[in-house]
Amino acid sequence: MMRLLKILLNAMFVLCCTLVLLIPRSKYDWLQDIDPSVATNRFEDVSGNRWITVAILLLLAIAAQLILLLKAKTKLEKTLALAFIVIACAIAFFKFA
Repeated sequence: MMRLLKILLNAMFVLCCTLVLLIPRSKYDWLQDIDPSVATNRFEDVSGNRWITVAILLLLAIAAQLILLLKAKTKLEKTLALAFIVIACAIAFFKFA
């Protein structure tokens, strides 16, 4: 049972981090691919839905690793869980900062 839990939580972590990487910075980034003369920074994204989605995905990724950290029996498992939490935060920071 514990092995299945580890696999599912790690899969959830990878899925959340992948989704964070796939979310574009601006909802108008695709526009510049079609017409390079259009400056996408002219458009203002006031909805904030993108940041809420990223925050929820990041929270889920960190929660998965915190559960694994609490269930960890060896020092290696605890270190890996902490490292994955740092990696998730770094992905979100460098992608959207």
